[in-house]
Amino acid sequence: MRRKTTNIRRKRSRSVKGKVAAFVGYQKGRGTTSNDISRMLGGRFGAPNIRRMCSRWGLPEDDRNSKVIPVRVSNARAAQLKVLAGRRNMAVEDWAGRVLEVCIKDDMYNAVVDED
Repeated sequence: MRRKTTNIRRKRSRSVKGKVAAFVGYQKGRGTTSNDISRMLGGRFGAPNIRRMCSRWGLPEDDRNSKVIPVRVSNARAAQLKVLAGRRNMAVEDWAGRVLEVCIKDDMYNAVVDED
């Protein structure tokens, strides 16, 4: 017996294109997790779909053992930080992250910050 034909189309998985692809790449570069990117996109793309596409594009995987913390510094200090990181051939974010890790681990706030 022949199967009845219908006009119902199968759901295709959404592909990320254009501005959304640029947004996903930018957010992954900032260290944002796939779950957070999915929420930012209003749930239109699921986190597994975003992870799959990021692996296909060669973007970094979610680092589940760390968190991105935005830090505000003056322009002069940012320029100085860039020079200091450059001397060690490190990215600014990596240099600042390593210094913060050590300061937090050893509770060096009072040793570093002069409160006068």
